[in-house]
Amino acid sequence: MPDLNTILLPQFLLKSFFLIILFLYAVFTFVVFHQTRVMNKVIQETHSSTFLAFITGFNLIAAISLFIYALVIL
Repeated sequence: MPDLNTILLPQFLLKSFFLIILFLYAVFTFVVFHQTRVMNKVIQETHSSTFLAFITGFNLIAAISLFIYALVIL
């Protein structure tokens, strides 16, 4: 008969791996958001910089909410 630890270990490892990957994605998205803000200060384009700031802000919010959602679900 299989032990309970051997049954739950692969699931725990998979969930941990998934959460680590989502956390790294959220950190990467924050770095992209920060770099976009710095780029917008250097380049004085109003239309494209507003659009890029909106897209990167939305991506950052989506990545953080996805991580929190996965943390609650998993």
